[in-house]
Amino acid sequence: VFASTTGTLGCENWDFVKNNRVQYLDLVWNTLSEEAAQGKGEHIFALSGMYGCQGEYKQTFESLLYGNYQHLFSEMNDIENYERAHLLENEINRLIQINRMEDQCTYTYSS
Repeated sequence: VFASTTGTLGCENWDFVKNNRVQYLDLVWNTLSEEAAQGKGEHIFALSGMYGCQGEYKQTFESLLYGNYQHLFSEMNDIENYERAHLLENEINRLIQINRMEDQCTYTYSS
């Protein structure tokens, strides 16, 4: 029990949240990629909520994906779908951390 909750920023259902995000990323990859290229969209908005981004940080999250589109989507096109979704999830978490948004997007984790 201790190992599954350590480092999860207090979210008791961390594994559940993370797995749901990965499944979502896998299912909507193409649409999410198109929206990220435009810097906005319903799927990005939904994903920002899955990361716990609040208020104005939902738009900041959209900008984060837009500004890192090449790395997050184009460079991962040739990777198998589900692995690609895991990598994208990890990279989004990393970007949230390096941009110091952990307090505004609370469902992240340290890898």
